[in-house]
Order: sequence, then C-alpha cells, then structure tokens
Amino acid sequence: MFIFFNLVLILGILWLVAGMVTALHLFHPVAVAPTTTTVDPAAQAFSQLPAEKWTLQNQFNLTETAWYVPAATATHKTLILFHGRQTDHRSLATYGVHFHQLGYNVLLPDNLATGASQGGYTSAGYFEQRSACGWIDQLIAADSQVAIGLFGTDVGAAIVGLTSDAALPTNVKLGVLANGYTTAYVQVRQRLAHRHIPGLTTAVSLATQFLYGFALERINPLAHVKRSRLPLLFIEAPTGDDTMTAQLYAAKPGHKARLTLPHNQVTADVRQFLAHYQL
Repeated sequence: MFIFFNLVLILGILWLVAGMVTALHLFHPVAVAPTTTTVDPAAQAFSQLPAEKWTLQNQFNLTETAWYVPAATATHKTLILFHGRQTDHRSLATYGVHFHQLGYNVLLPDNLATGASQGGYTSAGYFEQRSACGWIDQLIAADSQVAIGLFGTDVGAAIVGLTSDAALPTNVKLGVLANGYTTAYVQVRQRLAHRHIPGLTTAVSLATQFLYGFALERINPLAHVKRSRLPLLFIEAPTGDDTMTAQLYAAKPGHKARLTLPHNQVTADVRQFLAHYQL
C-alpha cells in the first residue's frame, strides 16, 4: 500500500509538472522575427504606409502598443485587427493592405506580451478582451462619429468573440471571427492530442490558474457569442475540418453570416457584410 501511494503521488507530481511546463510553453511570449526567406509584397506595401503609434495602459498598468493607419481619404469607418497566437500585428499586414485599399482606417494592436506590448504572458483572449474595449474607447475619443468593426484571427477571433456581448458603444457596428475557437480548453486539448498524456489539458488549466489567474474553461468565446447582439461574420478555412466555427455560427442569435475563405482573402462577400452593417 505504501509503495502504491508513493507511486500515485509521483505520477500526480509529474502530471502537474507536465501541465506547468506546457502552460509556460503555450502562454509565454515568443519573439517574432520577420522572415528573410520570402517577401510578402502586401506586407511590404503595408510597412510603407504612414502609421501612428498608439499606446494603451491596461489593467496591469502595462503599456500596450498599436499602429493606426488612416485611410487615404478621410473617413469615420475603422477596423481594429487582432492577431493570433505567437505572432504580432505584422501577421495581419496583408489584411491591413486590403482594408486600407478599400478605404478604411485600420488599427493593429500588438496583443498583451507580444510585439511592442509589455507583459510576461499572453492569455488567449482572457485579459486581451479588456484591452480591446480600451482601444475602442481611444478611437471614440479621437473621433466621436467613428464606426468600428472588430476583426480577429485565431486568438484575435477569440478576443472579438469575448468582447461581442459586452455593453459596447453604438459606434461598434460588427465583428469578424476568422478561424476562431469555442473555448480555450477545447482548443488546447486539440493541440495537445498528440502528447497522449491523460488529463494533460486539465493539468494545463490548473497551471494557468495558478500562474496567471485564469483557467482555460473561463476563456469561452462560445458562451459570449450566444449572448451577443452584435452582427458577426464567421470565416473558416477551406479545409473542411473547422467544426468550431460551425458551432460558433450555430450558437449566434440574430444577425450573422458564415463564409469559407483562404487565409488573407477579403472577398466581395466580406465587403458586402461590412457595408450592410454601416461599415
């Protein structure tokens, strides 16, 4: 019995350590360097556009950074583009070019602990949703007539989903979620399936609660989308295996649309959705 107890104790400790190490890997910021092997013409073009550096003091009194690119012709229509995991705002440069060419102002934040934004860890949207509201407030302070659309990919889509049911100002007209996930728990579980460690996602969730103050189960875009009154467009990649986008779309009441598009594509259907909801 003593040997069995010690064995269970050792396995439990190893399980918790595995969760801790995995959590550090998933949520610790990763330095993102621009590639030198290929040149994205759209990203290169976007880097040449005149941009203003904006800053935001978040709930931890850390400074987050964003780049504001005004449209060539003055307009109130503005899109905030939220990037995905282990990237920074530069990963959305192609989208930035597309929307700039369509006549929108664009604001591209670096999420918490990424790019030029301060922080010791990311949170898969949990804390970033509060920063999203901060960027919205800054845009309204700069232009009381601004019409705002929220756009995000991956973690950025989670930020949009988590923000979509908040008491948003009427300036916010719509949201776009590209390749979003239902909950961080499900998303992490899928990513860790190859590890074959029983209950690893639960161990990671316990670790994130201990290390960062949030459990994976609390990052639940699906629950927020169910309560959202904001018109939402759901975009999925043409791989045929994106079941989470389908679940998000099914859960959304009221005004919504769903498209299947390759990454970085802004089609007439996207433009029509934006225009239909006053953006």
